[in-house]
Amino acid sequence: MDKTYHVIRFKLFTQSYAGKFLLAYLRNSSFVDIAVRRLARALLFKEFMLYRFIVMGKYQRQSFRIKVKDDNLVNTERISIYLQIEHEIFNLMNMKKNKSKFSEFEYEYGNTLLSSAIERVAGNNLKNINDDSEFQRRLTALIKSYQHWYYSVAYKYKLPTLRILPYIIRLISA
Repeated sequence: MDKTYHVIRFKLFTQSYAGKFLLAYLRNSSFVDIAVRRLARALLFKEFMLYRFIVMGKYQRQSFRIKVKDDNLVNTERISIYLQIEHEIFNLMNMKKNKSKFSEFEYEYGNTLLSSAIERVAGNNLKNINDDSEFQRRLTALIKSYQHWYYSVAYKYKLPTLRILPYIIRLISA
């Protein structure tokens, strides 16, 4: 594995919802040192980088662009979409905590948080379409590709998703 792969992987983790959630969770815990060590072992990160992120508050600047070494535009675009989706998940979770801003009607039909975030990002990226049927057709196609891109980036860089987060918490709390 290449050094840049690990750097991109760690940057993506620090910008993800899982990274921000674990940051808040571990900062308020009494067993930070042990948990950071366990988390580094579980996610295969360098312990000192994870310690700097969680305890010292480094690497927290929000960015939707992470440079990929080979300058492959497809990979850069997929990473950008992944970061936008993670940002929307974070926004949706904050809105869910603050019930006055959260529209239950918009999310009551069994949509998961991830699909709602993907739908919002896809809708934000569609512009200047006046026909509703054309908008819906493009939205459906974008949602499908964004979902594929999200999971392909998460798989390629071995990043935790919302589904895996409870297992990670149990693992570091044990």
